[in-house]
Amino acid sequence: MLAARPEYLDAAYSAAIARYGTFHAFISTALGVDTLTQRRLRDNLVTGSPSTRHHGAAAHPDQGD
Repeated sequence: MLAARPEYLDAAYSAAIARYGTFHAFISTALGVDTLTQRRLRDNLVTGSPSTRHHGAAAHPDQGD
Protein backbone atom coordinates (compact mmCIF):
# COMPACT_ATOMS: atom_id res chain seq x y z
CA MET A 1 0.00 0.00 0.00
CA LEU A 2 1.23 3.46 -0.83
CA ALA A 3 1.15 6.17 1.80
CA ALA A 4 1.75 9.90 1.76
CA ARG A 5 3.41 10.93 5.00
CA PRO A 6 2.57 14.53 5.93
CA GLU A 7 6.18 15.41 6.75
CA TYR A 8 7.31 14.30 3.26
CA LEU A 9 4.53 16.26 1.58
CA ASP A 10 5.40 19.34 3.66
CA ALA A 11 9.09 19.00 2.75
CA ALA A 12 8.30 18.68 -0.97
CA TYR A 13 5.92 21.64 -0.85
CA SER A 14 8.50 23.76 0.98
CA ALA A 15 11.20 22.84 -1.53
CA ALA A 16 8.94 23.80 -4.44
CA ILE A 17 8.11 27.16 -2.85
CA ALA A 18 11.76 27.83 -2.01
CA ARG A 19 12.82 27.24 -5.61
CA TYR A 20 9.87 28.65 -7.58
CA GLY A 21 8.25 31.15 -5.20
CA THR A 22 4.70 29.80 -5.51
CA PHE A 23 3.20 26.36 -6.00
CA HIS A 24 1.50 27.64 -9.16
CA ALA A 25 4.91 28.64 -10.56
CA PHE A 26 6.31 25.21 -9.66
CA ILE A 27 3.50 23.40 -11.47
CA SER A 28 3.71 25.74 -14.47
CA THR A 29 7.49 25.88 -14.81
CA ALA A 30 8.83 22.60 -13.46
CA LEU A 31 5.95 20.39 -14.59
CA GLY A 32 4.82 22.35 -17.66
CA VAL A 33 1.12 22.26 -16.70
CA ASP A 34 -0.84 25.22 -18.11
CA THR A 35 -3.29 27.25 -16.01
CA LEU A 36 -6.43 25.77 -17.59
CA THR A 37 -5.26 22.22 -16.93
CA GLN A 38 -4.33 23.15 -13.35
CA ARG A 39 -7.82 24.55 -12.80
CA ARG A 40 -9.46 21.44 -14.27
CA LEU A 41 -7.34 19.17 -12.09
CA ARG A 42 -8.12 21.25 -9.00
CA ASP A 43 -11.86 21.24 -9.78
CA ASN A 44 -11.87 17.45 -10.20
CA LEU A 45 -9.46 16.37 -7.49
CA VAL A 46 -9.49 18.86 -4.62
CA THR A 47 -12.14 18.57 -1.95
CA GLY A 48 -12.90 20.58 1.15
CA SER A 49 -12.78 24.26 1.86
CA PRO A 50 -9.73 26.30 0.85
CA SER A 51 -8.49 26.24 4.45
CA THR A 52 -8.50 22.41 4.57
CA ARG A 53 -7.37 21.51 1.06
CA HIS A 54 -3.74 20.91 1.96
CA HIS A 55 -2.45 17.92 3.83
CA GLY A 56 -1.31 19.79 6.94
CA ALA A 57 -3.40 21.08 9.79
CA ALA A 58 -2.98 24.65 8.59
CA ALA A 59 -3.41 25.67 4.97
CA HIS A 60 -0.39 26.87 3.06
CA PRO A 61 -0.71 30.54 2.13
CA ASP A 62 -0.20 29.90 -1.59
CA GLN A 63 -3.30 28.32 -3.08
CA GLY A 64 -2.00 28.93 -6.62
CA ASP A 65 -5.10 30.78 -7.83
